[in-house]
Amino acid sequence: MLLSPQAESCYVWPFCAGIDVAWKALPGILADPMHSGLLDPNDVQLLKERGAFPPVVSEVTLWTANRGGGVIRAVEVQHPSTLFLILSRFVNYVTPLGMPRRPCRGRPRVSILEAQGFRGFAPATRQQARVSYCPVRVRQLPELDDRVCWVVEHRSRGDVLDTDALVDAISGFPLSLTVNAESTALSSEQPEGGGLSSSPSILLQLDIESSIRSVNVHFAMMVYAACSLRTSLGPVIRSLTLVANIADMST
Repeated sequence: MLLSPQAESCYVWPFCAGIDVAWKALPGILADPMHSGLLDPNDVQLLKERGAFPPVVSEVTLWTANRGGGVIRAVEVQHPSTLFLILSRFVNYVTPLGMPRRPCRGRPRVSILEAQGFRGFAPATRQQARVSYCPVRVRQLPELDDRVCWVVEHRSRGDVLDTDALVDAISGFPLSLTVNAESTALSSEQPEGGGLSSSPSILLQLDIESSIRSVNVHFAMMVYAACSLRTSLGPVIRSLTLVANIADMST
């Protein structure tokens, strides 16, 4: 069973997001926020008013993907948190495509980070290429017990989706995947057909192994993989769905 920890938020930093601050600089910034240059006087005053001064970023975990960027997990007991204020200086927060924009029951607390000034449109030149967003969903399936699955919907091209691309998309994260030929979770899914496209879809089930039991972290890592696959392979990847037995989630 996956859990929905209170006050936990996750942020997805895509490998090709073009964010001005380097991912590898984050640990140093978070270790010494006051000298990071990313807190302006208004931020400092706000933290003082909330009794959160000097600013400390605690309970933050960074998972680095081999392709670049990664996933940030944070326990934020107040809003705005120091982490939120720092990130807001150089990123926009984007709701994953396919998820409700407003927080609600059953929606993992996950945001995608994108460079400020970018709004999801592909720039004209290859050198300026940015991340492509992919629809993502989450489904409750109690009969899975402790198992976690991803369902990949992709366009049929007469062959099987290259599993090397799937493995590469999650490389560096504390999870592994196995293609499941029995497709236990697929009974809860129906191909959506890729919008206006009339070409058929194929559903591929991946069984996920990980010691992590947070639905927010699992969903964030799947969102990273979805962005990576869509950016690398294009619209052949139609959607990814997290399917699991999730505590405190309506069916």
